[in-house]
Amino acid sequence: VEEQEFMEKVASGDRWRAVALVWSAKESALKLLQEGLRRDTRSVVVKAGNLSLGESWSSLEVHSIEGDAFHGWWRQVDGMVQTVVADRSFAAPVGLQAPSSWPPKSSSDAA
Repeated sequence: VEEQEFMEKVASGDRWRAVALVWSAKESALKLLQEGLRRDTRSVVVKAGNLSLGESWSSLEVHSIEGDAFHGWWRQVDGMVQTVVADRSFAAPVGLQAPSSWPPKSSSDAA
């Protein structure tokens, strides 16, 4: 019911993003449960705050029918939705950047 209400509030142009977000968050939670898609996807419910565009992370929660609560984040990058969940709260992910001197020079390059 909660996911259906969420989808009803989504503008038609954003529907694909909402579907991708819900599916990806469900899949992330089912992987965390070490069940994957062997388990019924309806056994977990996604609660997402908003569908704001941009590459910044937005919070989400996934709840299992057993009462487990998973905390996570989602974002859209290059037309793809990315999600990450864990069994405890955590700060939004940060991107890794290679040092400006990457790749490092090998000792044979120094000569």
